[in-house]
Amino acid sequence: MDGKWITDLCPTTPLTEAARLVLSIRLDVVQNYLPLAIREHDNDVEHVHQLRVAARRASAALELFSPCIPTSKARKAKKVLRKIRRAAGEARDRDVFFLHLLDRRGKVDQSEHLPGIDYLLGLTRAQREQAQSPLLKLEAKTIQRFGKAQKKLLDSIRSSEAPLEAIARPQIERVLRDLQNALKEDLSDYDNLHGVRIIGKRLRYTMEVFVSCFEESFKNATYPKVEKVQKILGNANDSVGALEH
Repeated sequence: MDGKWITDLCPTTPLTEAARLVLSIRLDVVQNYLPLAIREHDNDVEHVHQLRVAARRASAALELFSPCIPTSKARKAKKVLRKIRRAAGEARDRDVFFLHLLDRRGKVDQSEHLPGIDYLLGLTRAQREQAQSPLLKLEAKTIQRFGKAQKKLLDSIRSSEAPLEAIARPQIERVLRDLQNALKEDLSDYDNLHGVRIIGKRLRYTMEVFVSCFEESFKNATYPKVEKVQKILGNANDSVGALEH
């Protein structure tokens, strides 16, 4: 369950219905991964990763359907999602670095490198345990409040008979303009390159919602290219994080 593709939509689906369906699915994924990231992170590092991705997808959906949602409700939901995402941030960074070190350890031929890698593995493991603290602080209260806030948000969605296709192309074009502007910056400056990565994520999450409003090549040809670029930028981000660490 990742809430990636929303399959029960079509171009003529009323916005109200689409907003309720998309937000329900994407918020449910956050709700599902919250306890797993908090209590089961030792069993699967993907729990924390999927929680962050789910929070980003839900935030993107709130932005896309903002005309249907009271501003106060949307602002409150975004604040909670941002809190969850940030709480998981350091933990995910340490997980990525630890996995990188394990992979590196399996590939080095020179035995003199192993003590240094083993030292970093031990250090990173200790830091990973400390990084769990912000997630633990989310525990019971946040999970309980999140469920209640989700219901209030869905109940507050305004009625609109406008079809989904009415906002699909304008929303895609808006993100593409932001991406084109970001690409004009000096990308040798990593902050600018990171900005491209963030907008690229928004583009992916937007495409996932509106996939039913475009031809098949939108999903089967264009989306994989965006995904490939995101993977390259993700590797760059992980490398910068490793160097800083």
